[in-house]
Amino acid sequence: MAEPALRLPVAGFDQISRILRAYLSAAKGVAGVPIKLDDVAKRAAMNKTGVSANNAFLTSLGLIEGGNNKQLTELGLQAALTLDHPGTPEAVNAWGDVMSASPDLERIVDAVRIRRGMDEDSLLSHIVLTAGVPKTSRWLTGARTVVDILEFAGVVEESDGTFTVRTPSDALGGVASVGPIDTRESEARQSQEDARTVSIAPGARSPFVINVHLWVNAKEANYEELAEELKKLLSRLSET
Repeated sequence: MAEPALRLPVAGFDQISRILRAYLSAAKGVAGVPIKLDDVAKRAAMNKTGVSANNAFLTSLGLIEGGNNKQLTELGLQAALTLDHPGTPEAVNAWGDVMSASPDLERIVDAVRIRRGMDEDSLLSHIVLTAGVPKTSRWLTGARTVVDILEFAGVVEESDGTFTVRTPSDALGGVASVGPIDTRESEARQSQEDARTVSIAPGARSPFVINVHLWVNAKEANYEELAEELKKLLSRLSET
């Protein structure tokens, strides 16, 4: 059986976002709640034809599912929740999961990576060709929406007219993710630091300054014995 072609939307990313927000609002922020097409269209301020024409695309990405009454999937819920927070780690992670769940989107990213960058016309042409649809304004709009999704997910970026694949750390603002710290390893490292010594050549001046503070009870002090003890202390310090 032939593998189905990439499904393209027929609207821009702004309208796709409105549809997802409408599902989110109608479902009161809960995944798995069937929503009528009428309800989604009214909340998105779109006609029913405009909504239904894009449902196939949203379904192909695993964002919605169902029959006549569609519902947000858990993946769709997380993606919809981050639409108002572009560039955040939550948005990057949620839409990165959308991309990872779609072999079609992954292949588009692979094409950009293999070519080490593509200009907009080449990238849109590649997406249209992959979808097996004519290169008309209708389908180029859908192809541009796919690019917008990849940018929103932090997977690709555009610079001087060329789209390239971003690294994960770039997508999260250069903040690398680290695992839990092993406290035993940390303590061992600290012990090594504490045990570190500095060797000073004989006759060389020490880089350290030692301050000796004495609190003396004037009534009970024996100044002669104190002077002798201080001489001994200074003598021992000068030998180390």
